[in-house]
Formats: sequence, C-alpha cells, structure tokens
Amino acid sequence: MAINRYLPFAFLYFFLNSLGLPAGLTYTALLAPFFYWWVLATRRKEIMLPFLVLIFPVVFIQILFVGVNDQVYFVSFLNLAAIYIFCQAFYTYLKQCRDTELIFKRILVVNFILCLVAIALYFTSWKSVMWASQALTEGVHDFDRLKLFTYEPSYYAMLFVPVFFFFLLQILFYEKVRHSWKLMLMVFVPLILSFSLGVIVAIAIALFGVFAIYPGRLMRKKRIVNVVFLFVTVVIPLIVIWLAVFPGNTLLLRLENIVAGYDTSGKGRTYEAFYLSRKILALKSNLWGIGLGQIKIIGTNVI
Repeated sequence: MAINRYLPFAFLYFFLNSLGLPAGLTYTALLAPFFYWWVLATRRKEIMLPFLVLIFPVVFIQILFVGVNDQVYFVSFLNLAAIYIFCQAFYTYLKQCRDTELIFKRILVVNFILCLVAIALYFTSWKSVMWASQALTEGVHDFDRLKLFTYEPSYYAMLFVPVFFFFLLQILFYEKVRHSWKLMLMVFVPLILSFSLGVIVAIAIALFGVFAIYPGRLMRKKRIVNVVFLFVTVVIPLIVIWLAVFPGNTLLLRLENIVAGYDTSGKGRTYEAFYLSRKILALKSNLWGIGLGQIKIIGTNVI
C-alpha cells in the first residue's frame, strides 16, 4: 500500500516539530528552503516578493529609527519568514491533497495511541517524557498535564484543535459515521488530559457562538439534538455532582482563582498582557513597536 507523501510532514508538524530543538525553533522552520522550492515548483508563482514588499518599510524604520539588536532581529526575521513560507506550503497542500481526511484519521489514531502510552508512563519514572509538571494556579503546584512531545501542554492542545473540530463535525453532521462514541473518546480525552482551560473555553465559546447564530438550522439535525439532550441531561448534572462531592478539586479551585483574578495564566493571557505591552512599548515606539525578537532584550526586566 502506497504511503501518502504528505503524511510524514503532517506527523512531523503535529508530533515532533519541536522535539530536541531549542525553544522557539521548529523542524518546519528548518525545512523552509525545501517548502519554498516545493511551492514554487507546484504553483509556479513567486511567494516571497509580496511578503518582502509589505514588511520592508517596517523593518527599515525599526532598524534605522527605533533601534534594535541586529543579531536577534535578523534571527527573528528569518524565523518569521520561515513561518510565512510554511503557511504558504500548507495552503498549497490544501489545494493539492485529496486525502485530507485520511491524514486527519492517521493523526487522530496515532495521537490516541500516544495518549494511552502517556497514561502508562505516568506511573513510571519516564513520566516527564510526555507530561509537564507545572504550577497551575495559586494553591496548585506541580500539576501534571499531557504535552506528548511538544514543549507545553497548552501548545499541544492548540495543535489538536483542527483535528478535534474535523471529527466533531463528522460526529454531529454525518449520520453514516459509525462508532461515534469511539470518536468522541479519541477527540475529548487528549484535551481533558492537557487540562488547557484556555483552549477548552475557546472551543466552547466557538460552539456556543455558532449555535446561537444558527439554532434553527442546527436543531433540524437529529444527531445534534441527541448530543444537546445528552449534554443537558447527563454531562452537566455529572459535572455539578462532581463539583459538589469534591469541592476542593483542582478544576473548581482554578475556576475560582480565574473569577477572583488570582490565576497567573489567566491574568497573563488577558489584562496583564496589555499592561506589559504598554510598558515595553513605552521604551521604544508606540507606533512602530520594539522590533522582532527585541522582547528578549528589553522586555525581560519589565516582565
């Protein structure tokens, strides 16, 4: 059986992209010259010229007038260009590939197998290979969260979002999908184990928003009605009972800290981010920013 030629790159991106590399560097960035060549050979269209034309005025002003550390700026610019090239390569892949569903299925199955391996490793001295022990919120330290081979659980959860929605939509809209409960297990378990409330809440808000906009159209789908009924009559009561029986659990404690404004992660992703950005911008230029990568130079002391 022939192997889909895009599958190795999909696996590299999802499972191994930062494994063994310094923070911030990825294999897809290192492969940027190859992706650039492939896009040119496939689409017969120059992709870097528009990027360079748009970014050059900003680069020119930041280097000459704002003032930057040249070495850090150059490295960060190369990384930004590599990310742009990868996005172009992904767009080209979507136009060329006819087996997207096959690739998503392979990622889902392999990811779930690795989750089972991670659960087994959790009880061994090899736990740190696939789990991250972090200070989750005020009063909760050394909390273990699934990260597989990425550098951070929330990043892993974010990577999983496209796979999650791809199969959730199949479960909700395609009546011919068999063994839906298995799919549900495979798409929800990784998110739960990652314990990334930010990603989970964002997914919930997206689903609620779509449902609020198209309630009539969606409620005509029998499977969606069944899922909503199951959620209202079973899932929500179970969550309420769990919270009532175990009032000191980590989830409830973190939710209480978020509401009270004590959650470090929650603050860092909301108002503190804007507060710090204004403080750092004041050191350089509110209009033109501080320059690519310069937060490592001038932002550390402020943060």
